[in-house]
Amino acid sequence: MKGPEYPAWSRDGRFIYFLRENQDAGVYRVQVSSGKVELLADLKGYRLTGTVDSWMDLDPSDTPMLLRDLDTDDIYALAFEEN
Repeated sequence: MKGPEYPAWSRDGRFIYFLRENQDAGVYRVQVSSGKVELLADLKGYRLTGTVDSWMDLDPSDTPMLLRDLDTDDIYALAFEEN
C-alpha cells in the first residue's frame, strides 16, 4: 500500500498537498497549523502515469497537476526523409 506521495507546499505555506494511490486514491491537502486533512479530488478509477511512476505538483495558483494515462492505443510512428 502506498502512502502519501509527492508532497508540495502551498505558495502561502499554510498547506501541504499530496497524492495517495491506494483504496483512498486522491489528491489531499493537510493544513499545517491544525493537521486537518481534506480530500480535494477523488481519483478512484483515474489512471495515473509518469516516467517511472505517477506524478503530482502544484501550478502557480496551487492547483494540483497530474499525469493521466488515457490508453496505450495512441502510439504513432514517424517516418523521416533524408534531404
